[in-house]
Amino acid sequence: MIKLSFVGDFFPGGVIIDQDDICSAEVISFLQEVDIRVATLESAIGEGYEFDEEKMSNPMWRNIIHSPNRGIDKLKQLNINVVTLANNHIYDLGSKGLLNVISLLDNLGILHCGAGINAAEASKPAVLECNGKTLAFLGYMVHFKGWRAPHPATNFTSGLNIFDLEKAILDVKKAKSQYDYVFVLPHWGDEYSVWPVPKDVYYAKNLIMAGADGVFGSHTHQVQPIVEIAGKPVFFSLGNFIFPDFYMDTNRTTWYPQKNSELANIPMTYEYERNPTQRLLRVWPDNNRKGIIGLVKVGEQINYEHRLVIMNRSNKLVFLQDAKIERKLGILSKILKTPFYSFIYKCKSKRKISLFISRVLRKLV
Repeated sequence: MIKLSFVGDFFPGGVIIDQDDICSAEVISFLQEVDIRVATLESAIGEGYEFDEEKMSNPMWRNIIHSPNRGIDKLKQLNINVVTLANNHIYDLGSKGLLNVISLLDNLGILHCGAGINAAEASKPAVLECNGKTLAFLGYMVHFKGWRAPHPATNFTSGLNIFDLEKAILDVKKAKSQYDYVFVLPHWGDEYSVWPVPKDVYYAKNLIMAGADGVFGSHTHQVQPIVEIAGKPVFFSLGNFIFPDFYMDTNRTTWYPQKNSELANIPMTYEYERNPTQRLLRVWPDNNRKGIIGLVKVGEQINYEHRLVIMNRSNKLVFLQDAKIERKLGILSKILKTPFYSFIYKCKSKRKISLFISRVLRKLV
């Protein structure tokens, strides 16, 4: 039997860049008990690189997330084995930043998928062997509304592995013919929403039927339901894992103060300010500090469970026990399985219907 843990978005920078104590002893022990640890590295990493020109061309897109080189040590500290780079922040320091993070990962022996120096490399699965079995991980960036800087990899340029259902099905089938287990890591969904996008539900079903042994989503900064399709787990969004508070410059890019005196009187905000007039400390609201660790055991059968985690106000990851969240996720999982989910999803944006659904959920929870 092989034990894997799947965790959500990992930003190894912000206020924890020089903080050693980022996880409780209980979380570290839990992660050490598994054979393979998989995460989404949702941060550009590098120093002295220009910010992504395409994002910087429009003030509304300048949500630049990046970490200095030493941030990569956070992944090694938690013994992360595999990361997907297919996300909307990995290119925030441009092509040079992407190539830098690939080099840093290679030097540490951390496998990666979902982005690369060209389309062929970006499409390759990360493959490792454990207990005599081979496991493949495929990373995809699924286009979402409002994203204007996709940076797809081409035959001649670096970039991301952009999701196309037909290609993804072929990728999964090919990987399944070569390796014992195949896991898909899509970056998808509506940010800050507990509701999976209906098209992503459709994608997940097709990926499982193509042969994937599990689908583990990220991007939403919000935990989403877990369902089983043909005996295989689908975690629509693992939420945040290590994604600390961070300082934001007046152009909306991540800012790292050079000296403590620069932190005097820095105001705090819970919002991603569109037009900040001063430097701010961006603090995550409580709902977006939470995540899921998906524990998967593969052998003759595939078994799975999960644990809730939260990055507390000291920016330290600890286990969370929250029966209300668990019940809500369970209810949404059942709603997902109904033939009316797409209709319900559309209706939730209508104010009166949304209020009705909220009341029903509150009573059920």
